[in-house]
Amino acid sequence: DDGCSTSASASASTSWLRARIAAGAAVASALACATTMSARADVGDSPMVAEMLRRTEANKELRAIELQNKYCARQAAIGVGDCAGVDTEDLREMMVESKRAVEVKAAEAKAALGE
Repeated sequence: DDGCSTSASASASTSWLRARIAAGAAVASALACATTMSARADVGDSPMVAEMLRRTEANKELRAIELQNKYCARQAAIGVGDCAGVDTEDLREMMVESKRAVEVKAAEAKAALGE
């Protein structure tokens, strides 16, 4: 006898299945509760979230320039793309200048806001 057709085996597998379904229902219930709680919390009024959003916006252009500089350095090292054939020293100067220009622009914007 392989034990697959006995009622004890069927009962054990049914109780195991019921336990798994109950566990899944508990997880689903917890997720629904967490989602409802986070939906209720008005995160837009949080000063911490507002400050993080402000910093993110302020640094967005700087991060984009840093990423472009990184890709340009890779292209120059490999010898492909727009930055192929650019001298290493010239490349460094361009990177510093582009980053400085964005920082100056950000400082001017910050000064205009009175911060």
